[in-house]
Amino acid sequence: MGRYKSLICSAVLILTVAAALAAILLRRSPEEGARVAYVYSHGELVKTIELEGVREPYEFTVGSESGEYNVVSVSRDGVSVVRASCPDKVCVNRGVINSPGLPIVCLPNELIVSVGGEAQEADAVAR
Repeated sequence: MGRYKSLICSAVLILTVAAALAAILLRRSPEEGARVAYVYSHGELVKTIELEGVREPYEFTVGSESGEYNVVSVSRDGVSVVRASCPDKVCVNRGVINSPGLPIVCLPNELIVSVGGEAQEADAVAR
């Protein structure tokens, strides 16, 4: 009798854990897993890109009145800076980003490209 009671308790415990995991997985919204790129220029959010929704690769230019510019390339696989007016080209050499982590930063042109869950307000902009 004690053996069956132990098996029943184990089965109930396993079913409870499985039900809890299923509830957590079903509760997640589809957007939580979406990869979204955010492009900031001079501390302002200028473009939001849902990478899963990109059908064809494209490029766009983020520029300023003083002639500074960065050309951003977008594809379903990620985002990169392919050309820039800055002298060191660190942003271009960063390559493609497609997940949260290290952003693409161009300090001379005040550009930040990041991939993550939510847009963030800039803490400060150096002038």
